[in-house]
Amino acid sequence: MAKKNARKGIAFITLMTLSFCALFLWNKGVEAEDVIVPPVWINEDMNLGALPNYNVAVPASGRRVTPVMLTEAGQLFLRINAAQLTSGAGVAFFTDASCSIPASAVNSFYVETGENKEVNLMFSAAGTYYMEVKYGVPNKDAADGTLNITPYLLSRNERTLVEGAWSSLIAPRTMDAPNTYCRVTAAMDGYIAIEANTPAQTGVQITLNDAGKSPIITSEFLYNEVQYFPVKKGTYYIGTAGAEGAWLKLKYAVHPQFSIAEGRMYSFAQMETRMEMDFRFTAEKTGLMMLGTGGEYGSEFTLLDSKKKELTSTFTGKAVAYGVKKGKTYFLRMRSPNKREGLRYEIAKRKASKNFSKKKAIELVKGKMKTLLLQSGASNKKYWYKFTLKKTKKVVIDNPSFGSGRVLYHAYDRYNRGVKFSLANKKKNVKSVGKLRAGTYYLSVSPEEKSTGAVDFTWRK
Repeated sequence: MAKKNARKGIAFITLMTLSFCALFLWNKGVEAEDVIVPPVWINEDMNLGALPNYNVAVPASGRRVTPVMLTEAGQLFLRINAAQLTSGAGVAFFTDASCSIPASAVNSFYVETGENKEVNLMFSAAGTYYMEVKYGVPNKDAADGTLNITPYLLSRNERTLVEGAWSSLIAPRTMDAPNTYCRVTAAMDGYIAIEANTPAQTGVQITLNDAGKSPIITSEFLYNEVQYFPVKKGTYYIGTAGAEGAWLKLKYAVHPQFSIAEGRMYSFAQMETRMEMDFRFTAEKTGLMMLGTGGEYGSEFTLLDSKKKELTSTFTGKAVAYGVKKGKTYFLRMRSPNKREGLRYEIAKRKASKNFSKKKAIELVKGKMKTLLLQSGASNKKYWYKFTLKKTKKVVIDNPSFGSGRVLYHAYDRYNRGVKFSLANKKKNVKSVGKLRAGTYYLSVSPEEKSTGAVDFTWRK
């Protein structure tokens, strides 16, 4: 009988305890709900629309607390798909169920009625956190509401990148934050091409590290930029310490050679300055290739054919021009004094010149420009032009040039007698020595060996 009464007493105490807990929770407005476990987002191929979404109740008074289990440290993204509310509501994360200890320095955000948006919060450790949802301002007319959310997690854990595939990862905001390391493998000597961008279109800082995670070189990436790093066969780590954005997308590829295309800016970072780098390209049109760089100092350039035979002399500067032929493959050799260098080229379409004899001489009309394209590797050619004077006068020939190397000029009358010209000014235009009689005159143009580019011709009084 005593044991029976004791069991009744224990049951009564247990019931009272549970009733008290329920009353306490009711007074706090906490309602139990299943634990939310956000999936980890690995790469952009993940279909966010197929992820599970949750309806989180927003009580008319009090609050709703939902446990959220993060399997890894990283960035928690919350997509607010729908907000059926009578007024604005606040969402905050805490480390304890009583919601007294904030989960991070920035642990909350606000949602307006009918608002759709995506927010993200950083969590330095895996574990269970508590999401508190409640109306921002007490309102006697408030009604129960609902937030429909899709949560997912960007991990800051180390991972191995798959060549050619995007991977999304955390980019710490400060230099003293831990790196997010990505392991990459170069199966051959060549170049690691790293492409990085952030949705916020901000720059990011990326470090290429050796197999022991010791930094080799750190480089600033602009939004949606590709940079090339010359490497030897082996394992490397890409680190993202010091990035400006909260997260970024990253992918890499290993190339045995560096190929470039017209109209695109390429950036690369060198372990050592003045490394010899060859860039392969195929001319999409016949014309004048205008090359520009983005480094602090001018670089040395040499144009090679497809077998890497030199076609031009070495030119030093930030801009250079070459005459190229459609469909032909070339290599551009560069030695740069800059740790970081940018490279971009455009081809201005020009007709290939075929005026190789006096009979095919091109007529120069006073005041109108004619362009001579000097094909790279074709310096043994001689080109002919002519102009006609209706009366005796002095003549100035304007011949601005673009490219590298020297070009020789000779002038003749119709009897093939030489006509003297001298420098007219600092622009290297030439003028006749004395007046020329009325008649037709011929001008031969002979590029020296390895000269290339384009020359514009016209004449005036």
